[in-house]
Amino acid sequence: MRSHFIGFISGFWLDGRLFKFATYTGARKSLKINNQEVELSFQNAKTTLRILARQAPGTALVSPLSGEMTGKISESLLATMQVELLENGQRIFEGTGRCAGLEVAGAVEVL
Repeated sequence: MRSHFIGFISGFWLDGRLFKFATYTGARKSLKINNQEVELSFQNAKTTLRILARQAPGTALVSPLSGEMTGKISESLLATMQVELLENGQRIFEGTGRCAGLEVAGAVEVL
């Protein structure tokens, strides 16, 4: 158990089907982060999952930084999340969540 890898595992359940997106399945991911939005997409041979999360005004909370509770993060349970699932280029799901949790913190540039 002394090995590791950098990868991802994601899934989307729709109408009794699990759409898998993971490093081990050969899926690819794309991630863009700015001050207000997180844009994440996963793609494999037949399906694409797109997620756009928009940050809502949050409360500044203290967080650990180098072992001390001196950092600050902004998080909210009022973010909006737009989700789109495509299969063979055809949209099979589209929806918006209006009470999503979103927190972006740490060294996001390594993601």
